[in-house]
Amino acid sequence: PWHQGKIRAAKPSEGGWAIRVEQSATYVISLRRWPRELSHPINADLAPGAAVPGLNAFRETPGKGLGATKATLKIGNLTRTKPIVDGAEEIRFTLELEEDDYLLEGIFHSDNESGMRIGAYYAVIERL
Repeated sequence: PWHQGKIRAAKPSEGGWAIRVEQSATYVISLRRWPRELSHPINADLAPGAAVPGLNAFRETPGKGLGATKATLKIGNLTRTKPIVDGAEEIRFTLELEEDDYLLEGIFHSDNESGMRIGAYYAVIERL
């Protein structure tokens, strides 16, 4: 989701990104709850930001924590899952990708009775 109000409210939503790998190589894909520039843990609440005079800015809405225990990355026919440790800002997956078009999906979820499942809001891709 692109809507920052929904991101801050942790509205359940899933989706993906259509990507094109232009060079076969090893890549690191990082799934994130908050943008990298914010440097904030996946499961942590986020305090509201300063008001904007004359507007209702999305940053004025407090960010709701997730309580996720796992992150799953799906890309093409590959599926990888890793645990989310306390304080983690991102979950990194290292994998070989061939030159091709892919659908990339990131999901944060829990294995407890809540069954919480929500799409990763940010993905960062780096070629090694």
